[in-house]
Amino acid sequence: MTTIHVCCSTDDNYAQICAVMLCSVLENNKRNKIHVHILISLLNDENRTIFMMLSKLYDVIIELHTVDETVLDGVKFNSRRKLSVSAYYRILLSSILTENIEKVLYFDCDMLVLEDLSDIYNMDIGNYAIAAVEDVWPIKEDHRIQILLPYSERYFNSGFLIINLKYWRDNDIEDKLLAFAKQERKVFFHDQDALNKVLGHNCFFLPLRWNRFSIAYRSYRQFVIYSDWKQYQQNPAVIHFTLVRPWHNLSSPYKQLYYEYVRKTGIQNFKLQKVPLLKGYYCIVSNKIKWMFASLLMFVLKYVR
Repeated sequence: MTTIHVCCSTDDNYAQICAVMLCSVLENNKRNKIHVHILISLLNDENRTIFMMLSKLYDVIIELHTVDETVLDGVKFNSRRKLSVSAYYRILLSSILTENIEKVLYFDCDMLVLEDLSDIYNMDIGNYAIAAVEDVWPIKEDHRIQILLPYSERYFNSGFLIINLKYWRDNDIEDKLLAFAKQERKVFFHDQDALNKVLGHNCFFLPLRWNRFSIAYRSYRQFVIYSDWKQYQQNPAVIHFTLVRPWHNLSSPYKQLYYEYVRKTGIQNFKLQKVPLLKGYYCIVSNKIKWMFASLLMFVLKYVR
């Protein structure tokens, strides 16, 4: 049986959320052999215990890798988006993981994984450096020019990635990613920009259902046929929580499903985060209206095409 290597990054602020994501992976992959790699810097004993409990509950290896953050000295951040340096950990994977691991699935913590991963992991991506899903938001002109992304190429989201580690090692990808990440520039999306700048020309684009955004509106133009849109809506493989999330003090899409996985982790006193009510509900209502319009449009296009 092939071992499926799964990776994520976390810190003490996101450890519980990370555990829920991993629980969804393990719950839906009980027939597969999973090896989990968690990239950390510091992690307190309470949060380490959470991952030990998951390891015992599902009888899997959960390996903690301590990242040498000095390697990331000088990487640039967007002052408007409060992210820790752990956002950049994924660009170091080719040197952190041992050379016998040639492929890894990377997931952001703010996700639920609802599908068996064996087919997607065993998919041959050939000489592609990475596989990912097109981002939900079209990028602006100055953003595209900065990362030298031609208008003929798409921009991918780095929340879920299939990483061809052998290609990265053979082509010194890590050094190229670090060089861009440390350049003086207007930062838009941190590691995601570095990955698109270096690998945008060599990305295999996955079906959109492998990164289903929970709230953010995805243009109907990104779907080739009606059935793709229907799968994205009704049968997502991965749900990516954006804007208003289940661990916020507001109602949100998939909140009931999310807390089913919270209960399965065995975490006591799962922590809610407070967000401004007006901002939260504005995001929910505005995107709901967009989805209603998109649903009507896709229904019409179903019969026009």
